[in-house]
Amino acid sequence: MSKTAEIGDIENEVPLLQMLGEEFIISLNGKFFIDILRNIDCPSIRIRYAGQNSPIVLLPDDSLMSSLFLITPVRTHNK
Repeated sequence: MSKTAEIGDIENEVPLLQMLGEEFIISLNGKFFIDILRNIDCPSIRIRYAGQNSPIVLLPDDSLMSSLFLITPVRTHNK
């Protein structure tokens, strides 16, 4: 979910095919994340998460592609 003063709340969902490990919550630049998803020429990707202060790693799920994308988390104030 994203909030802006001009637009209001924005929410995007990305289908999840498989999850290994524990659930987590992380804040990141949603526009940057969606731009990467739209421009990866692959039907599915792997998302790797190593901890709260580590970047998210996006890997195309295609053995012929050697791309790697990193998105750093955004620190937020939890209420």
